[in-house]
Amino acid sequence: MKVGLLVVGAGLVVAGLAAVGLGIPYKEFSVGGTLITTGVTGVCTGAIVLALAAVVGELQVIAARLESGAAAAGVDVPSGEDAVSGVRGTSAALGSAGRRSAEDT
Repeated sequence: MKVGLLVVGAGLVVAGLAAVGLGIPYKEFSVGGTLITTGVTGVCTGAIVLALAAVVGELQVIAARLESGAAAAGVDVPSGEDAVSGVRGTSAALGSAGRRSAEDT
């Protein structure tokens, strides 16, 4: 996933820079202004996607550290559907436990 984001981000930056480069000679006309605006939007979007790729990489490092720490401690870490349903059940139980009913007041 990280590699895909890097490829897409780099492609957007290159395409945006190309659009800006093509739009500069025609900046007096509406086509040039449109190309420049589109190119800047592409460059900014590419920068955002590249930042997301960095975030995904850091999250993968964190996940690897957590898995190794859980394995060293002998903790059973649920995965897949069990993990999602366990989290949903826990949050639902916590949410309903903290509420007061009209009879309590």
